[in-house]
Amino acid sequence: MLDSVLVPVRGAELSDAAGQPVLLEADGVVVRGLNATAARVWRLLDGQRSVRDVAHALAAELGVDPMVLEVDVAGFAAELLRLRLVSERE
Repeated sequence: MLDSVLVPVRGAELSDAAGQPVLLEADGVVVRGLNATAARVWRLLDGQRSVRDVAHALAAELGVDPMVLEVDVAGFAAELLRLRLVSERE
């Protein structure tokens, strides 16, 4: 998972509902609310960076050990794949 490069599927987007970041499916259905860190991970999943690169970029922003974030970011990425909100770039 850490070497996977993920990209949001067409129509899936991050939005705001009453000040809370939420992920929307293409038809506008709210899939889940996000905290600020998860919203940042979503923004970093740009189809260019691997999941590992996203974890390291976030770690640099937060000033924490990237190895600590790799597990959490990989878990979130796997959940996004399960929900079909992202796909692996080919």
